[in-house]
Amino acid sequence: MVYEILQDEQGFIWFGTFDGLVRYDGYHFRHWPYDPETRRPVKGKRINGLLESPSGKIWIISGQALLSYDPRLDSFYTVDNLGSDSLIRYRYSRYNEVFIQDSSANLWLRSQRGLFRVREKGGGAGFEVQHFQHLQGDTFSLSSNAVHALFYDSRHRLWVGTQNGLNFFDRENARMARLTHGCNANVTSLCETAAGEICVGTQQEGLFVYDPEKNTFSNYLPASSAARPEAKSLFSIAGKWVKQIVRDGKGNLWLLTSSEETKGMALQRFDPGSGQFYSYFGPFPPTGLAQNSFAYMFVGRAGFLWVATGTGLKRFDPYREVFTDIRQREPYLKTGRGGFGHRPWGRG
Repeated sequence: MVYEILQDEQGFIWFGTFDGLVRYDGYHFRHWPYDPETRRPVKGKRINGLLESPSGKIWIISGQALLSYDPRLDSFYTVDNLGSDSLIRYRYSRYNEVFIQDSSANLWLRSQRGLFRVREKGGGAGFEVQHFQHLQGDTFSLSSNAVHALFYDSRHRLWVGTQNGLNFFDRENARMARLTHGCNANVTSLCETAAGEICVGTQQEGLFVYDPEKNTFSNYLPASSAARPEAKSLFSIAGKWVKQIVRDGKGNLWLLTSSEETKGMALQRFDPGSGQFYSYFGPFPPTGLAQNSFAYMFVGRAGFLWVATGTGLKRFDPYREVFTDIRQREPYLKTGRGGFGHRPWGRG
């Protein structure tokens, strides 16, 4: 089972799996499995998050620890002062970033116990950890401790999606700020449009688009919803649960949605200008991915969209608008009944 995909500056593809860490160089796979006796080299079997630092280190979140991998030394380092119970281990981690890095090289980690900021001390002296939580009666604290989504936008703003609405980090005052109007839903995914709007996916209330300049929200719900009886089903969002949102190299926004009515998942492209959704696979035709068993979306450095599914991997070229099937039989890369493709990916 693949939970996370990363392409580093060297072009290597990294996979966070249920059975440790995997790196692919275009020809060969290298696997760092979890050893329960030594708990090395990777502390924890399930890898939920991957991130590359400006220095080239790979940050890794497992179910038990935060680690960094130094490719120059081929060695792992564990950050021990977070506490194993603070790291996220729940279903949303399959779809969204577990942690991100801001322009000041701070790491931000989401969890069920709030938000953590991790800063590396100079001279190899370790790490400084700051904890942000929900505090009853404090409007400058998180709206909920259950943090389900993080996003760092093009204007260097950190957005925090919680079980009880959207927040952002006020850098000037070093505290959280809540957006109490327009969207108080369980936020499950975040992304940014080319125009600088923030797309907010929720579990039961569809998609919200927040305009920071106007301080307004727009809401998109399925056509069957009572709130949008006039919507055309062909161009409306497929489900109320938006599990992941990504933007490809051409600026297209892609959504993985889930519908209680169809019991399946859908892959859709969203046009913020027209407010229309275009279905590629899923509840609305044309269908194509077996059992709608989507696992994860990822955009490579060349702007291609990669979609991991229960039967393999598909790559979408936004410039030619073509999907390509990839196949691979490595057992630790399986997302369900099948696997990924075995061929060089280059810098897609």
